[in-house]
Amino acid sequence: MRPGRRQLPFQDLTPTAWFNLALAANAGLLILFIWGSVQSRGTMTYVAIDYRTFRSVGAIARDHGYQYVYDEPLLDAYQRPQVEAFATTLGQADYVPITVPYIPAFLPVFRLILWFPPLEGFLIWTLVSAFAMILAFRPSLERYPLQGRTTIWIAAFISLPVALTLLFGQVNALLSLGIAGYLVSMRRGQDFRAGIWLSLLLIKPQVLVVLGPGLLLGRQFRAALGLGVASLSLLALSFALSGQEGLSALASLYLRYHGNLPHTFPEGMMNWRAIATQVGLALRRASADWAAAAASVLTVILGLVLWVRIGQKRDEKDLAVVVLASYAATSLAAWHAHVHMAAPLLVPLLYLVAFLPWRAYFITWVLLPTFVFSLAGILLGPGPAHRAVALVMVVLNVAGLWLGWRQITPQRAIMDP
Repeated sequence: MRPGRRQLPFQDLTPTAWFNLALAANAGLLILFIWGSVQSRGTMTYVAIDYRTFRSVGAIARDHGYQYVYDEPLLDAYQRPQVEAFATTLGQADYVPITVPYIPAFLPVFRLILWFPPLEGFLIWTLVSAFAMILAFRPSLERYPLQGRTTIWIAAFISLPVALTLLFGQVNALLSLGIAGYLVSMRRGQDFRAGIWLSLLLIKPQVLVVLGPGLLLGRQFRAALGLGVASLSLLALSFALSGQEGLSALASLYLRYHGNLPHTFPEGMMNWRAIATQVGLALRRASADWAAAAASVLTVILGLVLWVRIGQKRDEKDLAVVVLASYAATSLAAWHAHVHMAAPLLVPLLYLVAFLPWRAYFITWVLLPTFVFSLAGILLGPGPAHRAVALVMVVLNVAGLWLGWRQITPQRAIMDP
């Protein structure tokens, strides 16, 4: 620099420093949005909305039995008092009762929430969820230097899917643990155990639309057997808890999720359905839905072909790529896939962040959705924010599938460190 020349702010920052600065800016915007949401709407209506639902399920199971946890009038009767107690007038105006489409085997944990008062319980639930995500992400980060690892940890928890998981009180930490357990067990040659870990994804069975059949197409038969045995055990436990009445009610609920239930908000998802819903507002909705269904089928096929190509290879990078691309394909194809459900994709992505082109994908995946969502939320409100970020996540899911497709080929390019 010439003598007397004025030093401009941020002029000599390294790429890492720029990334840290962007993380700090995103964190500030996200905190401002959350603070504004709590001030305007209170809690149990946007913040803690899923936690509210899980708490009501635990109370219904305690008071009436697991066969009644899918009963919508009961869910309304148990959720409405929570909203009236903790939400503002604006928050109460947004209230609709929410159903829980989880098999009964996973529901007893929701009774533990009842040990604590509502707000204290939400704080504890959030801390437990964050700790479970740390456990899930940790195996992917073990080989990174401590200094760089700290930055990646911060980035992971500022990423929008993880932030929304904690903000809503969602259960995506369980999905993350399932995928992490699968990758670690496969790395150790424990295929049957790997399949058992994947059974945790049964809490949201749509997540297995590619990963489940992919095990068979990839000739990972012991892993598929582990998934099958564990899944049957969970279904047997579900029958023991709720009986035929409860499972029939759950099946009926599943059949209704393809429609526009009041609480599903399909235009805010990260799938082809979101595109169809947003486009369908201006065009013919039926045609848009059929186009989304066709795109979903094609996306599933593309994801499954990756498993055929990888076969029984044990290369850790290839397996991480296929799992990431499979999850991206699932997110596009599943008819119910909100943005927070993308959090488990971080498990393979954190392993791949040291390699090109995944480093650029990670930076974009972490920074862009949080920035778009937070800024739109502050300026326009949560609804427009979710619609805007839905389009961003669809593009990122397509990019993840495309990168995986390019990587897993018979003459695949070597990932340069």
